[in-house]
Parts: sequence; structure tokens; C-alpha cells
Amino acid sequence: MEMTEYFARPETPAPGSPVGALMVRVLTKNQGMNFEEARTEANALLDKAARSRVYRLPRVLSPEEQAEQKERLRLAFDPFPKAA
Repeated sequence: MEMTEYFARPETPAPGSPVGALMVRVLTKNQGMNFEEARTEANALLDKAARSRVYRLPRVLSPEEQAEQKERLRLAFDPFPKAA
């Protein structure tokens, strides 16, 4: 399987992502390695470089969740709460 075919599959990382870019470099350095071994090696190298840092994507809130969060924060931080 060629690299373009591998990266075209939906369950693989994007070729421009950190894992995908490092996979390409690992594969060019180690010609006998298969794609899954290169992916494991790339993840291990990135984990080693990041040490204890954990990178996460921000949460995407629905409009209802955003409204609830705004109301909760308003109640918690409003210096002049309105009398009910």
C-alpha cells in the first residue's frame, strides 16, 4: 500500500497532522517498517516530547449549553443580583 492510499483512509491521521508528518519521517528513515508500526512509533515519540502535557481540543457547546453556562456564570459572578 502506498502512503497516499494509507492517508486517504478515514481511520488514519491526516498527512499534515503531527502524527502523520512524523510517520512519513519515520517511514523514510526505516524502510522495512509498516504503517501501523510507524504510527505507534510516531505516537511514542510525540508522547516522549510532550512529557506530561495533554493536548485536548476545546469543547463545542450547543446553543442550549451555552445559554445554561452564561446563566450559571451570571448568577455566580453578578455583583448586584436582581431580586426575584
